[in-house]
Amino acid sequence: MKRKRAKKILEESYREYRENPRGWSFWVSPEADPPEVYLIHGDTAYFLKVDSLFTPNPIGVGAKFDVEESQLPENLPEYGFRQISRKELRGLFEDLPSLSEIESRREFEETAKKVGRRTEKKLKEKEPTVPSQEKRETATFLGPHHRGDPLEYVSDKQRRVKEDLERELERLKRREYPGYA
Repeated sequence: MKRKRAKKILEESYREYRENPRGWSFWVSPEADPPEVYLIHGDTAYFLKVDSLFTPNPIGVGAKFDVEESQLPENLPEYGFRQISRKELRGLFEDLPSLSEIESRREFEETAKKVGRRTEKKLKEKEPTVPSQEKRETATFLGPHHRGDPLEYVSDKQRRVKEDLERELERLKRREYPGYA
């Protein structure tokens, strides 16, 4: 299993996404130290170890490996780009009260949650697509993201990959940022 810089792994996975945007899931394990990111499509997983989830250009290393579908949770919503027209977007927000109509912070929070759930439901109904560079009368959303580790069990080979990538990430951090550690 060949280790690659995170940027290369992300480029490869995006090329594959563009070829077939259906059936992807995206996972982030922020509790892991260092954080882990999984992009899964069918029986292929892209696994990354990154120094931070909160920087625009994190240092990271990853690998592509095979997974068994039995390792994955069932009935996951598909991850991907979804487009929604301005008309549909306006419809989602049309019954929002104006600021002058809101009587309490609690009312505002309940209304915001309701709109959030409705928006999420509407977006999940749409099929993932490849984003277009054309200027359109649409908004593009990306998601949903899942939190945690998607693999029900980890094989010895996958465990070794995780450990190898963690060592490689530490080496990269020391080389690129000597004062980092």
